[in-house]
Amino acid sequence: MKALLEKKGNVKNNLTDLNKILDELRTAFDHSFSAAIETTAEAMEHVLLFSLGEVCYAIPLYYTQEVLKVPYITRVPHAPPVIAGIMNLNGEIVSVCRISHILDMPSSETQTESRVLVTKNLPYTTGIFVDAVHGILSVSEQQIQPILSTISAGKADFIRGEFYTEDKLVILLDMKKLTSAPEMQIR
Repeated sequence: MKALLEKKGNVKNNLTDLNKILDELRTAFDHSFSAAIETTAEAMEHVLLFSLGEVCYAIPLYYTQEVLKVPYITRVPHAPPVIAGIMNLNGEIVSVCRISHILDMPSSETQTESRVLVTKNLPYTTGIFVDAVHGILSVSEQQIQPILSTISAGKADFIRGEFYTEDKLVILLDMKKLTSAPEMQIR
C-alpha cells in the first residue's frame, strides 16, 4: 500500500511539473505569436518589378490590372513622344505610353521580353510600355527610402522612393503623379 501511495504522489508531482511546462510553453507561444502579428501588421505593399533599360522600377500592384505581351499598337499622328500609340483591350481603346520619356531615359526597341502594363484604379486605364517584367515583391514601408537628391527635380516628381532588393536598387514610382503628367495626355 505504501508503494501505491508513493506512485500516486509521484504522478501528482509529475502532473504538476507537466502543467508548469505547459504553462511555460503557452506563455512562450503567446509572446512569439504576438511578435509575429506585430511584424505582419507592419504595412506591407505588393509591388510589380519591371525594368526600363538597365534601371529597375516598381509600381504598386494595386494599380496593375494585367501584364500583356506587346500587342499591335496603332501610332497616333501628332501625339507626343511619350504616347507610343493606342491598343484594343477587350473592345476598349487604351493609350500606350513610354514613361521612359518622362523619366529622361532613352527609349528602347521592342524586345521579346517587352511588356505592356495595363493600369487600374486611376482616372483612366492606360498601358505602360516596359522592357521586361521581373515579378511581384512585398515591401515594407520601412524599406522604402527617400530618393537621392542627385535625381533631377522633374524626374523626382514621379518617384515615391527607392528600396533595395537582394541585388539591386529599385525605384518606386508614384502612379497618380505619373499618369496625371501633362506629357501623358493626348490633346
